[in-house]
Amino acid sequence: MAIRQQKLLAAQRLSQLFQLEEKELDQRAKRKRSCPLQKKTSKHSFQEVDPGLSQGSSSGTSNGASRQLTACGQANQLSDEADSFTEPPPHAVKITHLTVNSTKLREGDSAYVVTSADFDWETDTREPCALCGQLPEPEDSPAVECDNCLRGYHLSCLQQAGLEEALEQIEWLCDTCRKDGRNPISTSTPAGKLLSGSSSLGLCKIESIWKLPEERDEEGYFSGRWYLLPEETRQGRKGHHHRREVLLSGEGLTASVGTLLLPAEICLTYKSFCRAAACADDIFLCRQGYDLKEERPQKLAALRPLAYDDIDWLHTIHRKPQRLPPDSVTKMAAAALEELQAETNSDTSGMAKTIYQLKHGGYFGVRVYQNMMTAPELAAIEDQVLQMHENRDLLPETAVDLTGQRVSGRVKYMFGARYCNYGAAQEPQVCWDVPPIPDWLQEVARKLDEKLPGLLPSPRLVNMAVVNMYERAGAKLLPHIDSLDLFQRPIISLRLLSDSAVSFGAKMGRCNVKDNRSHRIAVARGSVMVMEGPAADHLQHCIVPQDVHAKSASVIFRMLHPRQMQGLRTE
Repeated sequence: MAIRQQKLLAAQRLSQLFQLEEKELDQRAKRKRSCPLQKKTSKHSFQEVDPGLSQGSSSGTSNGASRQLTACGQANQLSDEADSFTEPPPHAVKITHLTVNSTKLREGDSAYVVTSADFDWETDTREPCALCGQLPEPEDSPAVECDNCLRGYHLSCLQQAGLEEALEQIEWLCDTCRKDGRNPISTSTPAGKLLSGSSSLGLCKIESIWKLPEERDEEGYFSGRWYLLPEETRQGRKGHHHRREVLLSGEGLTASVGTLLLPAEICLTYKSFCRAAACADDIFLCRQGYDLKEERPQKLAALRPLAYDDIDWLHTIHRKPQRLPPDSVTKMAAAALEELQAETNSDTSGMAKTIYQLKHGGYFGVRVYQNMMTAPELAAIEDQVLQMHENRDLLPETAVDLTGQRVSGRVKYMFGARYCNYGAAQEPQVCWDVPPIPDWLQEVARKLDEKLPGLLPSPRLVNMAVVNMYERAGAKLLPHIDSLDLFQRPIISLRLLSDSAVSFGAKMGRCNVKDNRSHRIAVARGSVMVMEGPAADHLQHCIVPQDVHAKSASVIFRMLHPRQMQGLRTE
């Protein structure tokens, strides 16, 4: 009977959470409807225009001046959430397709976008033939294009020079590029301007097309995300990158349909790229995405949707991370045991961010943030932890775990939910017989969300908080992997009271680091560690006694998988 009452109480708390989420989403939608349109400011930004002309264009006029201004980059369509909002407003009317240069474009297609008011394509596209030097007429453009430098050649000139046999190759290169590859790239074509790093032209993927009801006579708008050149990423261009390779980023844009210049084709495999490039121009290869938050490449399927809300994100059944075979884990651990490359960046507020990567450049899955909180804020949190530890008799027995106090010197406090049968032979389960997350811990989660935007979809979705109290020097945390069946990634921890370190590895035994099977990452007092990827999914982590020099504590925030929440609602 007691278990049933606990489930009912947990279901009531969950229902209240959903009601709060729905109420906030309704308020957010109302704010979006009333929010005036603004200009996008980003790496691929749209230049400022004359305010008088801007007002004339946005008033619904259809004269030539306003249309020319719209085509030259007046993109005043973003809401106040410009970094993440790329979906049309709630009252917008969706369009199935649009026509650009006599070609129909639909959702999922790619196109060039004009981003500068100084762009004049009519005067930039005419280039003389690289052999005869004659300027072609607009209707008689060069028929052959070098796949490396993008320079144009008359087919008749190639035949006279005896080079027509080379045209049968899948990738055709001119003589200069075939000999040493140093021929400078031509900027007279859209692909040439884009690949040369022109700030007046960009490449984007269209994700939605729409109109506003009050602007029926206008061309409409589109939302999408930018493609990046390898040179625009932190890693830069590597040897395996093709000349026409781009990366799909998580940076979104919303602009007028008039800013679209020409359609482009994106191929996802090198084989399809070779077939398409042999018979058409404006072909690009995109085999990876790019995570702007982590500043690293990732799989296209792993790119997070640009627009989402907390309710949809909570109810989505996430695919379980694939468990690697033991041999693969051992190899990954061996790679991790090599010297990790730590890159530290600081912002104007003094907060330092350290990203750990493997020696070959892969993402290890650990980030450490320092100087996130002021000294008074940190002292207030530590006082709350010490008071809770002193008054632990006031908490329910289910919320306090003393099993490791004598051997490990660690006392564990759980709020919101706890895991049952953890470490046993049977599958771990979630139990709800613990107090809800206290207000002071919720305030810590809100501060982390404010200072690290995008780390969590919402601080209220943190439904489990654990406080580990290491009572003495030499205390330890045994090697383990946070359950892939219970917890989502990332896992966030805040270090309190004293400095420590976390060790990562495979088959680490019981915190035995003498055999060099682990790698140590220092975590100073007040630092926040974010674990995800290989470090959280496939490698064990622990705290060895040598790294606990005094009384210490940590606060860990976790998010349960939605399937755990849905299983509760169905009971």
